[in-house]
Amino acid sequence: MTNLKLEDIDWGTGVLHIRRLKNGSTVDLPLSPSVAKAIAAYIRHGRPSTESRYVFVGHFIPFGPLGVSTIGQRVKCWAERANVHPPYLGVHLFRHSFATYQLERGVPLKLIGDILGHRSTQTTAIYVRSALGRLRQLALPVRSEEIIL
Repeated sequence: MTNLKLEDIDWGTGVLHIRRLKNGSTVDLPLSPSVAKAIAAYIRHGRPSTESRYVFVGHFIPFGPLGVSTIGQRVKCWAERANVHPPYLGVHLFRHSFATYQLERGVPLKLIGDILGHRSTQTTAIYVRSALGRLRQLALPVRSEEIIL
């Protein structure tokens, strides 16, 4: 999202046109009303006045697009304030959280991989490990005499 430009937001149809940095392809994702409202509020009230076409810009001249490292620093800062201590902090945390959340809701691995830009479902399958940990917490114990071989 660091490369999201104003023209990538189709307010009328509620679609985000996301350009992937790694391969230059584009994926169209739905823009929920709550996210649209938040982006609009940022553009109107939080974004510095600039000619830059990037949606998310730094707050110091020359108002260029926010970099991944800047976002990572903000994630760490807010996680510390919230007393959240995941094993890894950074922008990848958003991808990981998204994938795990979708897996837990039964979204097919292929669809999650397509959204994340993975070429192979094996790459997306890495996220299954996190979901399995949560599923184990919900699993009911099975007595050995109930196991049918």
